[in-house]
Amino acid sequence: MRGLARAAALTPVERAAYASALTDAKRARDGLSGARRSELSAVIATAEALDARGELNASRLNAIVMTLRRNTEFWKANQPPAAGTRVEFAGSPVILEYYAGRGLQIQPLANFGKANAAWSTCKGKADRTCTKLRTHLDAMIALAAKRGTFTTWEYYFDFEGGVPPWTSGMSQGTGVQALSRAYNLTGVAKYRDVATTALAAFETAPPVGVAQPATSGTHYLMYSYAPSLFIFNGFLQALVGLDDYRDYTGDARGTTLFRAGHSHARWLVPQSDTGSWSRYSLGGPQSTREYHVLLRDILANLCKRIGTPEYCTTADRFTQYLAAPAAPR
Repeated sequence: MRGLARAAALTPVERAAYASALTDAKRARDGLSGARRSELSAVIATAEALDARGELNASRLNAIVMTLRRNTEFWKANQPPAAGTRVEFAGSPVILEYYAGRGLQIQPLANFGKANAAWSTCKGKADRTCTKLRTHLDAMIALAAKRGTFTTWEYYFDFEGGVPPWTSGMSQGTGVQALSRAYNLTGVAKYRDVATTALAAFETAPPVGVAQPATSGTHYLMYSYAPSLFIFNGFLQALVGLDDYRDYTGDARGTTLFRAGHSHARWLVPQSDTGSWSRYSLGGPQSTREYHVLLRDILANLCKRIGTPEYCTTADRFTQYLAAPAAPR
């Protein structure tokens, strides 16, 4: 991928780990037929393409090996589930999601959402140990990649024109949020430190990072490969994550990045309102009901945090639209 440094060669031990997972996947594929064979073949092809381009480095190895191993195990025993089905495997908290034609894939956003749910439960119980949260974040840290100058959780499959590896401002912001919350709750400095190493994604231009200069500030992209696609919910969730990061770590970089995004958001948010519903992206189609509710909820969260009129009044209007007789069901 243009803008990414070529990967350093894997060590012999690392190469052997990858070769073992790949060989097992191919052996399993050769014993399958139909959709199960196609799904596992797609996962194998993606891993081999990444390696052929010189982009399979040590920091990506754990995620690629896990993806091969989990798909090998799953497709030997299962038919394709409904698209979007999320799967967990015994002995690991990591969530994989089924993408039709691409197999099971590690889903960073879902994993950090699960970590945030664990944090909320532990915070409510004043449980500062929060073993479930720490176990999940430790597993995700082991799957982190080095991209440019920062730590991130990449996606390793083709998606809407994006070629792997790519990253997302929404999942990055949610990850930074979960890690900084874990630091504040448990006092374990490792979580703060990893969150800090992830922050430069919001300082780096695409296609490596997600920072796109925009009207009055900076837009944090949903997809690092799509610099002109401004998706409202992804950008605003990244702001929520940066707000928690600056609150829980006291790092001035977090405040700087939040303010750059907030300045842009004050211009951008009104553009999401059609007068009767919300848009999914700037100049794009109307939201589905699910995405309309998600956007309303993120705006209400930002309203509670910041009190900015653009967040508050738009969230209120979106609530009113939901009650209209013609609202999508």
